[in-house]
Amino acid sequence: MKLFTKGLLLIAIPSVIELALLAAVFNTQEAASVAARSAQSSKQILWQASSLVDPLLRESARVRTGIVLGDPSFIDRHAVWTEFADRIALLSRMVADNPAQLARVDHMRAAAYAWRAQAADVADALRAGRSIAWARTAGAAMPPEIETVRDELKEFIDEETRLDALRSASSSMTRVRQQAALIVAVVGSMLIWAVTAIVFARNVGVRLAALRDNAERLGNGVRLAPALSGNDEIAALDAV
Repeated sequence: MKLFTKGLLLIAIPSVIELALLAAVFNTQEAASVAARSAQSSKQILWQASSLVDPLLRESARVRTGIVLGDPSFIDRHAVWTEFADRIALLSRMVADNPAQLARVDHMRAAAYAWRAQAADVADALRAGRSIAWARTAGAAMPPEIETVRDELKEFIDEETRLDALRSASSSMTRVRQQAALIVAVVGSMLIWAVTAIVFARNVGVRLAALRDNAERLGNGVRLAPALSGNDEIAALDAV
């Protein structure tokens, strides 16, 4: 094997190994990015969910105020429901990849709009001057539809908190693996090239030493050592 071919092999083999190490590093980087985005998404979902019920609580207070004052203008403020619709639509999009959480969002939406329909009935009754049996029986308790929203929201937040903990732990572990992969890649690259240099130097050095020994033998008129094996330039020079 010619020296040029040997040199190419000694360069190609470490290069292939380095490419494999780089591929592992890129894979861990991609996994780290995905884990970080997932953890960040959980925190955004929790932040969005934490204030979801606020518009409903404000509307409930307005309904009671309207009943006490006999004034329907307090009830069914469109701005409240626009705010709620925007919040729950955003939350629905954020958990679209989680069927269980998406189902909870749908339940909250259904309960909230059931409460809106009931509030609209109260407003109509006030405008018509009819008595409102619901107001007499409900007392100070929260409307059951809003209680349903709150219960579903609690389960939603509990589950998302659990997922957030898992995703944060996964993100931390992925960062550790990424750092380990980088260290292995750097150290491995150094070792590979060091071993390559040693192997090449020893191979060529031994053959050059044999060539020098034969040259000295030739100069001293001593019987030459057996010819070097192989078909590289050193063996060809030794055969001259």
